[in-house]
Amino acid sequence: MAKGKKEPILIPRIIKLVKFLYASFLEIIRNEFFFLFCC
Repeated sequence: MAKGKKEPILIPRIIKLVKFLYASFLEIIRNEFFFLFCC
């Protein structure tokens, strides 16, 4: 039962982390492409 209580807290944290990393990844790619096409 302890696991069942921890999971609902852990999963949104993981989702938040994944979204944050994904956003950072997209930002880096966008900057890289901008740099490549610009310069």
